[in-house]
Amino acid sequence: GEKLTLKDLKSEQKFTKPSPRYTESSINKALEEKGIGRPATYAQIISTILDRGYVERQNKFLVPTEIGMIVNDFLVQNFPTIINEDFTAQMETKLDNIASKKLEWKGVISKFYNHLSKLILDLREKGIAGSLTASVTDKVCDKCGAPMLLKNGRNGSFYACSRYPECKNTKPLVEDKVVGTCPKCGKNFLEKTSKRGTKYYACEDYKNCKLMLWGIPTGEKCPDCGDYLYITHGKHGKYIKCANNDCKHIENIKQSENTETKEENKNE
Repeated sequence: GEKLTLKDLKSEQKFTKPSPRYTESSINKALEEKGIGRPATYAQIISTILDRGYVERQNKFLVPTEIGMIVNDFLVQNFPTIINEDFTAQMETKLDNIASKKLEWKGVISKFYNHLSKLILDLREKGIAGSLTASVTDKVCDKCGAPMLLKNGRNGSFYACSRYPECKNTKPLVEDKVVGTCPKCGKNFLEKTSKRGTKYYACEDYKNCKLMLWGIPTGEKCPDCGDYLYITHGKHGKYIKCANNDCKHIENIKQSENTETKEENKNE
């Protein structure tokens, strides 16, 4: 029955912070707490999702990739009775009971297999199984004229002909940039990106020409060994380097530009 007097009223706005991303040690701890796997299998779990490109390391954290999120969403949505923590933990217990001869393995596996088969059959009948990794685009295959599909692979997205395997034409998602002329055969010289994200430069007819450099070609040959020269970057800016790793020929671009300017001034 006491009367309360309001002395003060404060309002605060707080935002919920997302949980930190998993590290290898924190995800191992989570697996152990949820009864998933065994300590001996944790390293294999991590290496598998890394090798398949589902996650990637960013500093010490494991960050999901685009293909990882697509695969995860697809499996969780279409296999909810299997892709969940409870199922995995219960299966671990059943496998232990099989090992100790408390359960008959044929009954456990048969029940699981029949359930999984039905889920897969339902997906096929709905015709959505292929939507996991491909979608139709407005691009046309330059070899057979069929529509190109946008697919997701372990190394990222790319275009592929819809008539595969009859037509095996594929195209990168980002077209290669023409940076000059091939000093060896005269065709276009392209800027490319490797699977690891490293830039390199190669002839568009690399299968026959075989010329690949780590920089843009200058169109000139090395005065010391006769190999091709290319422009690259270092700590102190751009410079010209010989493609022959055994040759130590290097030209400083700034010095050569200054020399040309001085010569022009003298001529004037």
